[in-house]
Amino acid sequence: MTTPTPPPGWHPDPEGIPRLRWWDGTQWTSATKPRALQEGPKTPPPPIDPATRKRNNLIAVGLIGIVVLGLGAWQILNTHGGGNAPTATETAAIASSPPAAPRASATTTSAAAPTSPAVSTADDVMRDFWLRVDREGYLTINVNRTYTDTELESAFLEVRRTYTTTKKTGGWHVFIDCGDGQRAVGGARQANGKFALDSLGAARTGLAVGQYEFEPLPNRKACPPDLPTIAIGTVTAHDVIDAFVAAGLPATNRQDRTISAGCEDLQCAQMIAVDEVSVYLFSDVAQAAHYAEVFGTDKVYQNGLLAIRYKRDGKHPIDETLIPRYNAALDAVVGVR
Repeated sequence: MTTPTPPPGWHPDPEGIPRLRWWDGTQWTSATKPRALQEGPKTPPPPIDPATRKRNNLIAVGLIGIVVLGLGAWQILNTHGGGNAPTATETAAIASSPPAAPRASATTTSAAAPTSPAVSTADDVMRDFWLRVDREGYLTINVNRTYTDTELESAFLEVRRTYTTTKKTGGWHVFIDCGDGQRAVGGARQANGKFALDSLGAARTGLAVGQYEFEPLPNRKACPPDLPTIAIGTVTAHDVIDAFVAAGLPATNRQDRTISAGCEDLQCAQMIAVDEVSVYLFSDVAQAAHYAEVFGTDKVYQNGLLAIRYKRDGKHPIDETLIPRYNAALDAVVGVR
């Protein structure tokens, strides 16, 4: 007698193991899965005897009555001054008492070597600075007033954070100088720093990948420098440049170079430069005259507190024929005031 061939599907394992094996219609495969447990028929709960049901109901009613009586007694005691209900003063004290402080969770620290401190949060960052890329690997941060060591480091760390998340490569030397604007150069150095983002940056800076160094200069000059003060109403270097423009004279690319031009050493209060001339303002006539004497009358024209220095090189050297007109414009604006 021939045994009928089972249809393809899951069947009890022919080896007697309590699992299912897949039959593809011609042979047993290696695919298996656990056999589902079969639940036996549920046994109905035994019937409750009527006498037992009545006894249980009586017990429940009795318990409810005891609870009601207890609540009533508690209410009577509190109504007539008995019991331990909190007084109004105690209630106010409870309401005003601070909640229990949450339990601090224990923290663990890594056994790795200490690294540089975390970057300052956004609220702690000193953002009053200008960033300039001088060339690959060299950055300058310009600030226009005196900051503490912590504030300067905050600016440095903000730049490092930005480069870590955007640039992600290289090593960078960072100089923090005194300067009013991104393009200002030559101001007093405030701090130096460097950081490495990858192996190339590590080789460039001498740091390990991810590390940084920051050093505020301990005896740095004030920023801006302590310059001579000028009385209100004094003709400024800007006024002179405006007079040049009004007279139709070339005055290209105006820049305030009071800090970068070395006014702290020259004892000038202001220096405004255009490509053709530079205009210096001094707080003392004798100092202005001394400046003109040192550089010579062929290069400098002085009137009172102001001095013009001619530029004969650069992108826009002065037209020699226009020098008398520049001098006359200075005389006119000084004479008006």
